[in-house]
Amino acid sequence: MNSKLLQLRIKHLALLDAIATSGSLHGAAKVMHLTQPALTSMLHEIESIFGTPLFVRTKKGLAANTVGTTLIGRARLILNELTRADNEVVQILNGKIEFTMGVTPMMMLEIVPRALHSINLIMPNLKLVFVERNVPILLEELAQGKIDMVLASFPFDSSYGHETDAFEYIRLFEEKLCVLVRHGHPLLAKKRVSWSDIAKAQWVLPVQSTLTWRNFSRAFIQRSMTPPEAKYVSSSFHSNIRLIAHTDCLMVAPLSVGKHYSGIGLVEVLDLPFPKAPNPVSIILKKNRVQNEPEKKIISIFLKQLGVNDRMETTGHASQNCNSTVTNQGIDRFAIVTERYLPQTLSRSTTMNKDIAAGKWEQVKGSLKQTWGELTDDDIAQVNGSAQKMAGILQEKYGKTKEEAEKQVNDFWNKNQ
Repeated sequence: MNSKLLQLRIKHLALLDAIATSGSLHGAAKVMHLTQPALTSMLHEIESIFGTPLFVRTKKGLAANTVGTTLIGRARLILNELTRADNEVVQILNGKIEFTMGVTPMMMLEIVPRALHSINLIMPNLKLVFVERNVPILLEELAQGKIDMVLASFPFDSSYGHETDAFEYIRLFEEKLCVLVRHGHPLLAKKRVSWSDIAKAQWVLPVQSTLTWRNFSRAFIQRSMTPPEAKYVSSSFHSNIRLIAHTDCLMVAPLSVGKHYSGIGLVEVLDLPFPKAPNPVSIILKKNRVQNEPEKKIISIFLKQLGVNDRMETTGHASQNCNSTVTNQGIDRFAIVTERYLPQTLSRSTTMNKDIAAGKWEQVKGSLKQTWGELTDDDIAQVNGSAQKMAGILQEKYGKTKEEAEKQVNDFWNKNQ
């Protein structure tokens, strides 16, 4: 470590945070209960340590320059870690443990509640704190060390301002979207609902910054159709359910959400298959964190509950199901991270282990288009005899469940071996 850095004190870090929050030394003095001259002296000390100014004066006060912005971010990380360390010590001394989990609203409908019984059995003294936010805010708070773990759909790109390399991620399952309507909606009477039918309808849609909206729009664009505009915009599933209950509007939601609300009789799911979203529901963890026992146990419970061991795919298949922007290195990291938390009693699935030999593949690939008319030449080239890849494409193109796709591929493979 640079010897100059040893001159830094915790109060120096707190000052950087206070100035950034309040925008002035006067405001920071109130927060820290110190005089303004004392803080001016401390700021000079910090700038002397790093050998450069950190703030510029404006009409409104102090604004961080590029170096200052970088140091403020790091200072906040250190302060958050120190706060968490203090809390953990207090918890240990009191015989209690606290774990903070960031979640999206969808996770709190079924996935998290089903895991609570197992969590309580294994860790009866654990206090779980749920922070319910949208994905961008959750990733920001995870990066800052304010929460321990995020359970959400992971955006495998840099669209939210965070590189995927900043996190470890454990993919749990791919989620499809669905269309929800009120009881008695005219579309329910149709024998077959088309994409043209829903394109003409009025919609209740989430805000455009959400993954649900992005995946909804992508489904129309893939069919060379213009995505419908929203009649009403709301990011609350509960509010949207109430809106469609009193109108003929349609609503888009993750399939697990649709099943939840249709299961309690509030709405119905329209019979129209959506492709799986390229943003799998994942456990997201900050890299270079301090691991603890609750984290390991909670992750193992979710992996076992959702049967992740039965869906651990090869690198190629994982790439096809996630997003073309995910590198093989990232997928390999996913597999390594997942293996670390899998209970030892679990084993990999061997259901989809049959591929067609190269010589036989040339003979049967023509039959694929006859069986599945929507397959393109690129799809067939990607399959290249792999049962696993074929099942993934059927899930994507035809909206099949994993079990349905694997059964159809196995039947086809057995017939053509």
